[in-house]
Amino acid sequence: MRKVLVAGVAVCVLYGAPALAAAPAALYDWSSWYVGLNAGANWGTANTTTNLMPGGSFFGACPGCLADFASKSYQSIGTSGFAGGVHGGYNWQSGNLLAGIELDFEYIGNNSTSRYAVGLQTNGGVTTNIKTDWLLTARPRLGVVANNWLFYGTGGLAVSKMKGSWSYSDTVNAPCDCESASASTTKAGWTLGGGIETALPGGWSVGGEYLYVKFGNVSASGILTAGFTTQTDVFNHSLDLKSNIVRARFSKKF
Repeated sequence: MRKVLVAGVAVCVLYGAPALAAAPAALYDWSSWYVGLNAGANWGTANTTTNLMPGGSFFGACPGCLADFASKSYQSIGTSGFAGGVHGGYNWQSGNLLAGIELDFEYIGNNSTSRYAVGLQTNGGVTTNIKTDWLLTARPRLGVVANNWLFYGTGGLAVSKMKGSWSYSDTVNAPCDCESASASTTKAGWTLGGGIETALPGGWSVGGEYLYVKFGNVSASGILTAGFTTQTDVFNHSLDLKSNIVRARFSKKF
């Protein structure tokens, strides 16, 4: 009887061990609500235009000035700054596939100024400033799970308050020939990107993410004041914003 039991155990070990070794490890379950913090940097480009409309009483007497404005109407401003805030969402997992939705709100510090010479004299020029303070995105996420690793793509709505200001000045007439305009608009755009995360014990995870965000034009108009006299020269201004965001993220699921 003892020989029979020993033989049975040996058979189980010989045939059962390979089967156990071949059994796949249980996947880490990403399904859950989660919240977290993120921090990083942003950099991008604001394309701005300043067009002097024809028919004005002041620059109409200076055809060369009109041509100069036309040739320099399009300018590009580099933007950069800190980006950081909070995020939260929910993940659904089925096997190795993941779908989710995420909302994030963060400070995005862009405040860039550019000036170029144009107009009646070398000290005449247009100054442009762009500023953004915050960014909101709402994005679905689609990913592939490799146990405690997640690789995903994401894209959706982006919203920010874009602030633009423009001014022209020269000193042909005292105190100056001046024009200014500004715009402050909450603007909807879009974002696209992706990231990678790894799960840690206790429901924590860390990762990195890249987002590209784009917003369309904001615009404003102003009228030239030559000395103390308001002229009929109209300046039309506009700018847009394209930005790259790279950030580290730290999350906790519930």
